[in-house]
Amino acid sequence: MPEELVETGPDLRTYLRILNRRKITVAATVLVLVALAIAYTVVKRPLYTASAQVLVPQQSATSVLNPQTNQQASTLNLQRNLSDDQQLAEGAAVAQRVQHTLGYKAKATVTASSTADVLSFSAINASAARAAMIANTYAKAYIAEQRATTAAEYAGQVSALQGSIARLRARIATETGTSKVADRQSVSTLTQSLQDLQAAGNLAGTTSGTVIDVARPPSSPSTPKKVRDGLLALLVGLVLGVGLAFVFDRLDDTVKSFDDIEEFSGGLPVLGTIPRVEGWRRKGQTHLAIKEDATSAASEAYRTLRTAVQFLSLDEPKRVIGLTSAVPDEGKTTTVANLALSFARAGQRVIVVSFDFRKPKLHTFFGVSNEAGVTSVLLGRHSLKDAIQSVEGEQRLRVLPSGPVPPNPAEILALNHVVELVDALSPLADIVLIDCPPVLPVTDTLLVSRLVDGLLVLTKAGGTKKPDLRRMVELLNQVRAPILGMIINSVPRRGGYAYEYGYGYGYGYGRYQSSRDLETIVPDASNDDEVILRLNGFEPDTPSRVPAEVGELGSSERENGSSQRGNGTQFS
Repeated sequence: MPEELVETGPDLRTYLRILNRRKITVAATVLVLVALAIAYTVVKRPLYTASAQVLVPQQSATSVLNPQTNQQASTLNLQRNLSDDQQLAEGAAVAQRVQHTLGYKAKATVTASSTADVLSFSAINASAARAAMIANTYAKAYIAEQRATTAAEYAGQVSALQGSIARLRARIATETGTSKVADRQSVSTLTQSLQDLQAAGNLAGTTSGTVIDVARPPSSPSTPKKVRDGLLALLVGLVLGVGLAFVFDRLDDTVKSFDDIEEFSGGLPVLGTIPRVEGWRRKGQTHLAIKEDATSAASEAYRTLRTAVQFLSLDEPKRVIGLTSAVPDEGKTTTVANLALSFARAGQRVIVVSFDFRKPKLHTFFGVSNEAGVTSVLLGRHSLKDAIQSVEGEQRLRVLPSGPVPPNPAEILALNHVVELVDALSPLADIVLIDCPPVLPVTDTLLVSRLVDGLLVLTKAGGTKKPDLRRMVELLNQVRAPILGMIINSVPRRGGYAYEYGYGYGYGYGRYQSSRDLETIVPDASNDDEVILRLNGFEPDTPSRVPAEVGELGSSERENGSSQRGNGTQFS
């Protein structure tokens, strides 16, 4: 019986990938907290703490009168007596003595030791010397107050004994017999107790409390502690940053892995990944990777995507292919333009068409005019021959722009003339690439899907939201769009994504920095494969892999000017 597959949770690699992806969050949190700690230590006025310790005697007037009872209860009453002394030290009487001595109000913290009869007086001040002086003054004021309190206690006991003795003596004068003898014995006992109490009182006046540790001015402030505060801020920042990283990643509903693509696209295959190019982030700019740097990772990624699309056409030719995305600004038009150039550089005749009537941008990639295009052909203002435009320097590439923006794009695409237009384009080229509008904002792509042999769906790493991807695929499936697979765009090289683009390219001809250098080395090479062969010391089997009719078109263009519009029909 086969074992059940047990679904496992995230492993260590998953957590590390999240931290790598959110490293900016972690670093920013740490930097902010450390910066705040540094600012605190700079702005905060340094404070100094000085402490004095006093040994507290535990003998009282009651213990002198009852030594046996005190000996039995000394262990039980030790902490209670020390607590009483602490309350005395924190009382208003001691504070008044300190104010009288210093001439100003001052505060100190009094703590009792749990292992000895010791009170600690701690004072905090901006001046180290003043902190020590306040602590010592409090210790001395406490000793003085304790002496006064002890003296008053002994005086009260002495007065009480003297009163008792006087009353007994007065009664003895009137008594006779055994009562008189008993009272005399009591007077003798009380007189002895009085003498002991007076002696203890005199001794307590000189040994009431002792300063065993004098407060000294500290050499360094107790607050702020720069090293401690910095390390604490670093530790708290790391913990908080890691926590925020996981929280933000949990709240982030964009696609970040192949698993996300598979789950929310219904298992569609990933045909290619396009690496993120840092210089391409500004809106409004257009970039053709193969022209800018034929050896870059982006150029190689587009070639790999081209190869994947070609393999899909082995069993069933797919001459008209559309490319769409869920929402705008995911790199759809950039991918179409670069893929078209890659097909053209591989020796295939290519017509790239823009059906994005709302935000047309394809024409800007190739430097052609948008005055004539799909809309003007459908409305009868221009012929297809006049609307198809050649691209300077690219003999096998033609562009059919969107044309002037119509007021009703969806109605334009619903016309039967659109079908006739696509049918007319198909024989003119080996492959027709269509730049379709995004799926979710408008219904245009759902109308275009009936015209193509295959549809490529593009997502943006860390940009496309999972619900948007799922909804887009659902809408395309509802109209039975021939989806070929997914393309992941803007994949970070090292960003903690499960599909990160981690390989560098340029081997074989890495010392040449651009396509212009390649043209200088092999000026008559007709495609990239031929360039690679010649750079490695080989000659192609044939002078050119370009079909004869396209070669004738190239000759005609050189005679008539390759940048002129109206040469598109020479493909056939």
